[in-house]
Amino acid sequence: MDTADRIFLLLDRSGMEQKKFAEQIGATDKIVSKWRTSGLKSYRKYLPQIAEVLGTSVEYLVTGVEKKPAPITESGLDATKYHMLNEENRALVDQMIEKLLKSQSGE
Repeated sequence: MDTADRIFLLLDRSGMEQKKFAEQIGATDKIVSKWRTSGLKSYRKYLPQIAEVLGTSVEYLVTGVEKKPAPITESGLDATKYHMLNEENRALVDQMIEKLLKSQSGE
């Protein structure tokens, strides 16, 4: 299954009319029809809008792989965002957490 197949599978499942879909992504109905019938790949520049309208990600549309969001830890920190920080900033976050935990426990 390629990107266009995934787009139209999701569109068909959504029950949205093609004309409304085209309007919502900022394209014409004629162009969207060409994507479906002739293999025209100009949809690439609309991928962010398509993903938003269809409630998915660009990554899924392109690869067919849907990643689940990273779990949030009990402290409310998003582990993925934490690991995106450089080493110095991670150390600062760790220090802040330690200070907050100490103040919370009355130390």
